[in-house]
Amino acid sequence: MKKDKLEQFFNQHLDQFEAPYDAGAWENISSQLDTASGGSGAGSSILKWSAITIGTAAIIAGAVWFLLPAAEETAAQHLQTEMAENAASKDIETSTDQKTNDSAPISNDSEHSTDASSSTIHDQHPVASDAAVRTVNSDGTTARPTSSVQDPAATPPTSAPVDRGTAQGSETIQRKEFLPGAVSSTFICSGEEVIIRNPHEKAYVRVLAEQRLYTLEPGILLTISPETSTTIRFLDRKDEIISSVEIQIATPVLPTIDVDANIYEDGLPVAKFRAYGDFKSISWDFGNGQVSSAPSTTAHYFDKGVYTVNISTTDIHGCTTQSQEQVEIFEKYNLLATNSMRMNDANLETRTFMPFCLKERQTPFSLTIIDPRDNAVIYTTKDFNKPWDGTDMRSGRLVSSNKTFIWQVQLEEPLPGERGIYKGTITVLE
Repeated sequence: MKKDKLEQFFNQHLDQFEAPYDAGAWENISSQLDTASGGSGAGSSILKWSAITIGTAAIIAGAVWFLLPAAEETAAQHLQTEMAENAASKDIETSTDQKTNDSAPISNDSEHSTDASSSTIHDQHPVASDAAVRTVNSDGTTARPTSSVQDPAATPPTSAPVDRGTAQGSETIQRKEFLPGAVSSTFICSGEEVIIRNPHEKAYVRVLAEQRLYTLEPGILLTISPETSTTIRFLDRKDEIISSVEIQIATPVLPTIDVDANIYEDGLPVAKFRAYGDFKSISWDFGNGQVSSAPSTTAHYFDKGVYTVNISTTDIHGCTTQSQEQVEIFEKYNLLATNSMRMNDANLETRTFMPFCLKERQTPFSLTIIDPRDNAVIYTTKDFNKPWDGTDMRSGRLVSSNKTFIWQVQLEEPLPGERGIYKGTITVLE
């Protein structure tokens, strides 16, 4: 009890206390005082008032002696009551704080919540890198990747968690459920994507893929492009593995290519190609407008230069690989025509003029010989069996020797990539 309360207590009880009046006692004291003082004078008055003072003090001391045990007992009771009230007040405050703490959500789901407006998935782990990964909403929009974590310690798979709650009076805090997701394929080709989907209507999916952790709400898709075979793990809220899926990537198989170019077959320039290897199909793009889908094939290059051949092969797993080959062509194709003829030679091939390839190809054409001095046509034919023998059809006589003339061949059915007109010069010798 505080000092002011104790003092107030004594004042109240002393004010109400009244000792009984004894007339005989008072007269006895008065007579004794008179006898001691001689009955008169200043000393008598002093003694009289001293006796009065001593008597009053004795009366007050008696009253205090009588009331002190009761006051102490009452003070102790007040002190005990005040302590009990303080303790009760602290208990109430503690109970209020505990109720407030218990009423707060114990789930850490807010750490994995998704902002629906931006489709961004949050997580409690810090972001470590910006790998080429993306999340896609059910409506096709793309969300930003979340975070990266280290692979959790290996733990045996446990059963999927169920909904749980913590009771606080009449309140129950429901906790979200985390279940494994669905994977589009467990075997992919190099460069292809794997789609991880949350197929559940209410449960969430936590995915650990390529050292990155994602939380997928219902309807959210996650797309990754692994470069090597990997493991996708599905975790619960404690980062414990509840399921895992192995993703295998097919190893690219490049074919072995053989090329033989700058040769002629049937009057045509030919480059031969052959592919060896364990593949299901193949396609060629020879870089000159020609294509083929045969393992062994040919291409015709009519102009000099270096060509890039693109090769696409599909293996037994359905995976496609790309490769290239370089082909160099040394000469421009000109029907293998000679540039001179000898009119007095015994050999028919050398004393007449007909481009060699026209005989071999047996394709429709027209051959024209032109005199450059007046641009007049001196010979024309469409029959490869009728080569020019040096006769000027205008006069029917042989042309003069040591002169040069222009020849021109127009093809009626040129091959793809082939020009339709060929030209050259022919010099007539003796």
